[in-house]
Amino acid sequence: MVSWLDGGESALDNGVLLCGHHHNRVHHEHWDIVMDVDRRPTFIPPEHIDPQRRPRRNPYSQPRPDLFSTA
Repeated sequence: MVSWLDGGESALDNGVLLCGHHHNRVHHEHWDIVMDVDRRPTFIPPEHIDPQRRPRRNPYSQPRPDLFSTA
């Protein structure tokens, strides 16, 4: 994810829904967000929170359903 303020695209593939609190934390604390191959976001904390910058993921997040499945 590249923030619009940093030149990122205004596109669905470059966005993630966050509540206002977490949106502000991402910007003010400089978290990184990457989209995994399963199209679910992974959050990478800044060094002042985790010096090893271990990726974090919402354990309650579910993968998107396959809307084109014939099963």
